[in-house]
Amino acid sequence: MSQVLESDTVGTDIETDTDNLVKMLTEKEKEDHLLFAIVGMGGIGKTTLAKRIYENERIRGAFEIILWVCVSKDLSDTSLLTEIIDLAGGDSTEARFIAQLEPILAKTIEQKKFLLVLDDVWDAQIWEDLLKTPLKDGARGSRVLITTRYESVAKKMGAVHVHNVKQLSTEHGWMLLSRSVTPNEEEIHNLRNIGKKIVGKCNGLPLAIKTIAGVLRTRERSKKEWKRVYESKSWSWKDLPPQEVMGALYLSYDDLPPHLRQCFLYCSLFPADFTINRRILIQQWISEGLVEMKKDDSMLEEIAEEYCNELVVRNLLQIEHEYHNGKSFKMHTLLQSLAQFLSREEIFRDDLKFDLSSTTRRVSLASKEIMGIPNEVKKQESLRTLLLSMNPLKGGGLDDVFVKLRCLRVLDLSETAIKQIPDTLRNLVHLRYLNLSSTRIREIPESIRHLWNLQFLGLKECKRLRALPKGLEQLRRLRSLDLAGTEISDVPFKIGKLKLLNTLSGFVVNGAVASEEELNGCTLEEIKHLSELRTLQIVNLERAMNHINARGAELKNKPHLTELELGCSSESRDYYSFELPTTIKRVEEIFEELCPPPCLESLKITNYFGTKYPSWISTALLPNLRRLDLSNCRLCRRLPPLGQLPELKFLSITDSYVIEAIGDEMVGTEEQVAFPKLEKFHIRNMANLANWSGFETGTLPLLQSFQLESCPKVRSLPDGLQRATALRELWVVDAKILEVIENLETLEELSTVETIGSLRRVHIYDYDMQEIPQWVGLNSSTIRSLDLACSDELLKRCTIGGANWELIKDIEHVHGYSNTRTYFSYKRSTFSFDTNIETTPPPPPPHHHKKKKKKKKKKKKKKRALYTRHKTMVLLRTSKMPKQATNRR
Repeated sequence: MSQVLESDTVGTDIETDTDNLVKMLTEKEKEDHLLFAIVGMGGIGKTTLAKRIYENERIRGAFEIILWVCVSKDLSDTSLLTEIIDLAGGDSTEARFIAQLEPILAKTIEQKKFLLVLDDVWDAQIWEDLLKTPLKDGARGSRVLITTRYESVAKKMGAVHVHNVKQLSTEHGWMLLSRSVTPNEEEIHNLRNIGKKIVGKCNGLPLAIKTIAGVLRTRERSKKEWKRVYESKSWSWKDLPPQEVMGALYLSYDDLPPHLRQCFLYCSLFPADFTINRRILIQQWISEGLVEMKKDDSMLEEIAEEYCNELVVRNLLQIEHEYHNGKSFKMHTLLQSLAQFLSREEIFRDDLKFDLSSTTRRVSLASKEIMGIPNEVKKQESLRTLLLSMNPLKGGGLDDVFVKLRCLRVLDLSETAIKQIPDTLRNLVHLRYLNLSSTRIREIPESIRHLWNLQFLGLKECKRLRALPKGLEQLRRLRSLDLAGTEISDVPFKIGKLKLLNTLSGFVVNGAVASEEELNGCTLEEIKHLSELRTLQIVNLERAMNHINARGAELKNKPHLTELELGCSSESRDYYSFELPTTIKRVEEIFEELCPPPCLESLKITNYFGTKYPSWISTALLPNLRRLDLSNCRLCRRLPPLGQLPELKFLSITDSYVIEAIGDEMVGTEEQVAFPKLEKFHIRNMANLANWSGFETGTLPLLQSFQLESCPKVRSLPDGLQRATALRELWVVDAKILEVIENLETLEELSTVETIGSLRRVHIYDYDMQEIPQWVGLNSSTIRSLDLACSDELLKRCTIGGANWELIKDIEHVHGYSNTRTYFSYKRSTFSFDTNIETTPPPPPPHHHKKKKKKKKKKKKKKRALYTRHKTMVLLRTSKMPKQATNRR
């Protein structure tokens, strides 16, 4: 799905269009599957509108299954069917052909009411030839929504309604441009006239306006500089593809410095609408030599990170997800088309016609469902990059690749069915990047020792890989080794010799032996030689010989270490043996010696079975810690003094089953505000937590999000949490005796106007709820949107003139629905009220001139449980709701 930023939406038209289309999609439930279309030229905002509909609360309440699939030009029929099946919860693993996939799809959605969004449809035949028949098995009222550039496609697919997206007016275009350049429009108010001229050249297309805004952000805010952009010859470069938006996109590309142009073009290798992992992208850029070393001591990875940030600022890459250890990106399909066009002589990623030339240097056949490597590819002896990931490739032809394509620098075979790597791998002496993650390989040939230039080796989630070759010790230029999720039992070489390693994931502690002399692999002490480490994950720490061995790792002396994960075995069959006092004490001593350096920013401790946390989790030793994740620390009865960590922004505590109370020990005793910078706080699966105190009013001054899940004995929340002045999201799930769940009116204390005046969007989930909480009425002047998942009885009381009408009538948008598909929707500004509840509302106030709606006949429906995992849940938030099922591509 194309990333949509808040600044993509300006004006009121999109709100009205969203409301109208949502209404069309959710009414006339008796009618069979209807198809609706959003039509408009590329870059006009079709995906933006479709995404708003997809995330709408009323849509969520009306459909049992909600799916989003991007139908790019190069997506095969089998891939499309597979995507839909997998997203709908079916199993397509054993099917490869259309004749096998169609009945699986029909069975998966049988008698289920679904909404399927097909984004960027090019060919109408996918409906008649592929989807129409299997989708008929869905329940009545199911809907399909497509976006397409061509109205003819919509009509051929039988759309019952076609919505044409309009171009932005000059005024709205200026609003989008100015908002994208700077959050403070006053800074560029004097540039309004030249800015509107620039908007005119963008033809009212949001994508063009935003990319040009990316150029303007890098320029001096003067009429002279903006005029230079307006008069640039790049707007009308004659050789561009024939789309109105291309002139603006090319100008944005042409404005890049040379090194960023190459990085931008490289992104055209990835499939359309593909989520690009930041770390993988950076590693491939480095392997291809696209990252220029600076004169200072900056790492190549840090420089490449700056490249990513620059492309995001210029709106040429869009952040799709943001994780604690990085980001993932997407590239708009039109930007990708431009990149493919400009790099067509060197990069091949289109179809399977294999029109390759002698100048082709990079080939991507990712997600093409190929079973073997095409002969045309094997003939490209000057090839530098070959991406074959996400294919049912079984390894046929790898020998030829390793013998003929000796210039390869980047080879990605991840998520393929490959079981064996030939010994001829030794020929790829120029290889810098090798990704074998999520393959079926059982071993790696010793000949890998000859890949002297290898910098990045990915073996993540190779579940059948149980041993490493000793030849890895010879790869002295290796910068990243990812072993996470493998079944490797030890590392049979001295990993300390790989002195350039900056990322080491899944490092396995060797098993205990009778003496040091009998140890063939490497111990924890080997890590002391890896002074460049930025990211380190150590697993199976209970197997370390003793705390002296752990002390030898000298983690505290790692000057660049920012991300650390320490964990014991997660195998439940070993758990009870861990409870022996001698074992517990040894593990505690081992962890105590693994004190990280002060520069650490992210720490995760998992499957720890000591009875107390390491003493180094403190202000003095972790002054820069921003993220802390304590997971499955089953035997710890007290939490460390986390409240005094000065930079902590994210805190997650899960599966701590023996903790019964949280008190002053967690807040700390120093005379300063507790958790001064904490923004997100998550607690989950703490079965015995009952008492919570010590968080006084004034703590958590910056807390924005709090989640409490599966803590059935918690009785109340502390004052400091309830009075967090910046709180925007409160999510409580499965806390059966917490008053806020059983009696929602008690939220009045939480939600007094002065304590959460920033609250704008409220969601309340409790299908047994009979009354609107009083605090909703108290805050109705500040709440802009209210969504209720509640009982049918409460929905009736929310209709005009009902018992709860006065509590909600001043809120701009109110949506309510039950698990029987009863709903109502109210919009204050237009005094519109839509419902399928059998009631006759009184006429609106005199100052409104809205026609009465006809009384709708109430439908009897069999009750079904929506959100069964969240049977009782309260969610208060201003940010967007979580996404529904989308294709990972």
